Amino acid sequence: MELIGPIIVNSLAVLIFFLYYRKNRTKAKEAISLGVKSIKQIGPLLIIAVVLIISLQGLFSEQFIKDSITSVSGTTGVVLGALLGAIIHLPHFIAFPIGGQLLDSGVDPGIIVGFLTSIIMVHTFSIPVEIKFMGLKFALARNILCFAFAISLGLILGALY
Repeated sequence: MELIGPIIVNSLAVLIFFLYYRKNRTKAKEAISLGVKSIKQIGPLLIIAVVLIISLQGLFSEQFIKDSITSVSGTTGVVLGALLGAIIHLPHFIAFPIGGQLLDSGVDPGIIVGFLTSIIMVHTFSIPVEIKFMGLKFALARNILCFAFAISLGLILGALY
């Protein structure tokens, strides 16, 4: 049942492509060749990023995250939570339940917000891809600003609770 959404979306994409192919074969073939060319350019970077992400997921278990975050509090906890979120790449459907478990464990909500915001917004392992397509300044500025935002949001929420 978990795969029904992706199956529907991909089936629609294939159906739309075939309809477009029937309408204009030349442009459809150009689109396919452009897509293959893009995959050839970005493929090696994506493979490296995926290998790094998988390696780090094996190193950082849910228990490690809980132990690391529950051992600190205050500003240090928010910064540590944001750092863990920036380093660990978790799918959102795994990150949010971990945040809920941390909240149930009594972890400061500010730390959880810093952690989750950083997971969602800071993409350390896709920086090479961002640099290639959008430039070094943009990639660094976006990630640094997102990291600062995660810390700020965590501190604000921590002060409110």
